[in-house]
Amino acid sequence: MHMWFMRFPIDVIFLDKKNRVVGLKRNVKPWGMAWSWRGVKTIELPVGVIATTRTQLGDIVAFQTSAPKPEPAA
Repeated sequence: MHMWFMRFPIDVIFLDKKNRVVGLKRNVKPWGMAWSWRGVKTIELPVGVIATTRTQLGDIVAFQTSAPKPEPAA
């Protein structure tokens, strides 16, 4: 992934098809590049999130969607 035309740095997590962390790039600067040969998905985050969450290679990322709230019965 590239950071061309971006104005601020980000942290990037690369995931494989099973959502396992296969790459971590901290503080990718504007106009920089980051890649992971094994990654098929990327998560772009504010700088410092990788450190704050203590994300490590091999971690599994779970995605949760929230269902819409039911309409109140009339």
